[in-house]
Amino acid sequence: MSGNTTGTVSVVVVTYNSAPFVIDTLESVRRQTYPDIEMIVTDDCSRDDTVRICREWLAENKSRFSDVDVVVTPVNNGVPANCNRGMRRASGDWIKFIAGDDILLDDCIEQLVLFAETNPAACFISGGVIPFDEQGERKPIYASYKLKKRTSSLQFNALLRDNCSIPAPALFLKKSTLEAMGGFDERYSIVEDVPLYIKVTHQGYMFYFLDRPVVRYRSHQGSIMSASDHRHSDQVLQFSRDVVLPLLKKERKFLLYWHIRVMNYSIEKTKTRFLLIDNLLLRNLFWLAVDPLYWVVLFVKVKGYLLNRYKRATG
Repeated sequence: MSGNTTGTVSVVVVTYNSAPFVIDTLESVRRQTYPDIEMIVTDDCSRDDTVRICREWLAENKSRFSDVDVVVTPVNNGVPANCNRGMRRASGDWIKFIAGDDILLDDCIEQLVLFAETNPAACFISGGVIPFDEQGERKPIYASYKLKKRTSSLQFNALLRDNCSIPAPALFLKKSTLEAMGGFDERYSIVEDVPLYIKVTHQGYMFYFLDRPVVRYRSHQGSIMSASDHRHSDQVLQFSRDVVLPLLKKERKFLLYWHIRVMNYSIEKTKTRFLLIDNLLLRNLFWLAVDPLYWVVLFVKVKGYLLNRYKRATG
């Protein structure tokens, strides 16, 4: 895809024991207003009927797509490895990963392709997500405003310093760039997003953000984030120890290094409710006491505020 012109998009449905909801996901792909779609289902050794359901559905609906396939594995390897299998099988210029229980809005691919075409430098794009459960939909979630309209280095710092988030279900990724970067880090079996965000921004790429929702994100008892919160946070902490801290130390970013050390400590203690500080004032006092970067950020904010007041007073 030269200059992000329109081409085939590979929708990669990432499944594991997704039988109760996967038809909803597949139907949402079929309903896409964008015509040129390749459909890949990559399954991580499901123990239910997910693979059979997907194969039967694809056999009935294959005429809708430029190509279809189901990728299976005899061993459960985790989410990042499952995504990498889908990435390697995909032949489209862009990849839209979607979990086997989430739902694409009908114009999801069309809107993401249009955004990519109007932002030719973009290789990594994210829109918004609409969380929903059996009680209904909630307010859409977007990437933190601190990540928008910034350089890759500023995004890298914001991801670490401010713990900014990017809604992973809404990611739209240029295959050639993702593949050249080595895809997803398979060392962390249920954490595919955070290592990718750090890798992307550290290697000089920016995330671009579409300010509209493109995916409905299902929350249910069987989902990873609801069933294994501690396991997820444990792997994020391990990634921080394995990759982030050595990287910051090597690049002599000592304030950010210490900030991450303090963050890791507070997260570990929060799990035992030792440092679960609900009072905002007490929490800020804690950061002021132990984190020099907090003082730097506070100084910059106060300086900016005073400069604005001065300009208004003298202007």
